[in-house]
Amino acid sequence: MLFVFSGLHAKGKNCNPSDRVQVIEKLLSDNANSLFPDTLLVNGYPNIPRRVHKPNGGWGDIRDHELCITFTHADYHS
Repeated sequence: MLFVFSGLHAKGKNCNPSDRVQVIEKLLSDNANSLFPDTLLVNGYPNIPRRVHKPNGGWGDIRDHELCITFTHADYHS
């Protein structure tokens, strides 16, 4: 397996890309049974508050529908 690394240099530490490749290959080998499962079960979802969508115009905004309808009224053109 060939890896090209960039940004691995740390001041005062031995920087040997081959050593890093071995660490990563061992990590992958040790966890191979957890990679690419046949099935995936999701238990719930994070309780993160969602922002309420604010209409900003366009056909997704009911206000634009109403505005368009007002243009068709006879009293608008008089």
